Amino acid sequence: MRGEGTDTEAKDLARDEVEVGAGNVAEGNSKDEAAGKAEGLAASKATRVAEGEAAGKAAHVAEGEAAGKAKDVAKGVAGGVVEGEAEEADGVVEDEVDRLAEQWARSGMPAAAIARLELSKRVSRLALRHEQAMKAALAGLNLTYAEFDVLAALRRAGGPLRPSELTRSLFLTSGGTSNVLQRLTAAGYVDREPNAADGRGRLVHLTPTGESVTDKAMAISARVHEHLLAGIPDTTIRAAANALREITKITDY
Repeated sequence: MRGEGTDTEAKDLARDEVEVGAGNVAEGNSKDEAAGKAEGLAASKATRVAEGEAAGKAAHVAEGEAAGKAKDVAKGVAGGVVEGEAEEADGVVEDEVDRLAEQWARSGMPAAAIARLELSKRVSRLALRHEQAMKAALAGLNLTYAEFDVLAALRRAGGPLRPSELTRSLFLTSGGTSNVLQRLTAAGYVDREPNAADGRGRLVHLTPTGESVTDKAMAISARVHEHLLAGIPDTTIRAAANALREITKITDY
């Protein structure tokens, strides 16, 4: 009986040890599994937090850039409106003559006198710029501005002219006209012949060579005018030409 009890106790003890071992294993496995789940949850949470922070930062950056761009656009629009309003308020764009006019006004000069001076100054400045550009362009043909004027006048006339007619139409002196004609004759561009209607006078006409060089010079003149007045509306040019005609109709006679 005692031997059987001993065997039974031994079996129970062994079974308890197995159950405890199994329980420990199960508990270990559960702990490992729980730890793994916890780590997974922590990692997932950390990832979501990191992604959320990154998304938030990106959104802030995007919003900042958008706001900055919007602000720049708004400033540009506002600046353009202000500049446009300022130009509209001024009515005209100032030039150097306007600055002179301010000085004349401060000196007490009457408004009518200032207007006359503004007109003559602007006409003179435009004529000077045109003449300077023409001189530079005609240098390639070895022509002076005065020589071109005489050649062009003869070309427009389509026939011989008296020297006095050239002098009058080109606002030259008789001595100046004579000097220019001598140079053009020497170059072979013009020829002078007796005037049948006036035994003492002579007529001037272009030679074939003179006609050729004149055509080239007139083409150059057209390009100079186009370049000089580039960007100015045709209506403005037409209005200015009409206004000046009203003035020269009085001043020329």
